[in-house]
Amino acid sequence: MANIQEQVENIPGYDLVMGAWEDYAGDHFQTKDPYRETLPDGKTHKRKLPEGATKDEKKSWKSIQRRAWIDDKCFLGCQPVDCGIGLAPVVAFFIPALGPIVIYVVHARLIKVACDQFDIGPKLEAKLHANILFDLLISLPPIIGALLAWLNGCSTRNAALIHSSVAKKIVQRQRIDGIDYHRQ
Repeated sequence: MANIQEQVENIPGYDLVMGAWEDYAGDHFQTKDPYRETLPDGKTHKRKLPEGATKDEKKSWKSIQRRAWIDDKCFLGCQPVDCGIGLAPVVAFFIPALGPIVIYVVHARLIKVACDQFDIGPKLEAKLHANILFDLLISLPPIIGALLAWLNGCSTRNAALIHSSVAKKIVQRQRIDGIDYHRQ
């Protein structure tokens, strides 16, 4: 897989296009990395829910994070290792017409877990479903669809949206309960 990624990265102008895309995406999409968090001192560690989250919330977030990693980053299933390509583009490439539909069902399952465990609300649920519907539509064309699904990474985007919503609810719950975990 690393060989494929190296070949794509060696295409003339790849760095310029990716740099421009990352600038544009950073300004317009505002999605954060749901896997890693950078501390003020420059170190990074695995992104977790804020202090005050229940064990069930932590467990559910970990399962959502792991599922998104497998779908978008490493189809082999080993979370700290980024093999460059997730399950979604692999299935879309090797099973041309049926693969995108299968991946749509997998993405829908991720949303169902989030709805059941976190009570995320209808507006966020609609955004999550719109992301997976868009991913389904762009992944339908054979070969190019797998490339577009790989670039889209909708499970990563959905995991970031879920994390933002859940973290906000946990902080609000702490304020209501009058507990400040950062001062302890």
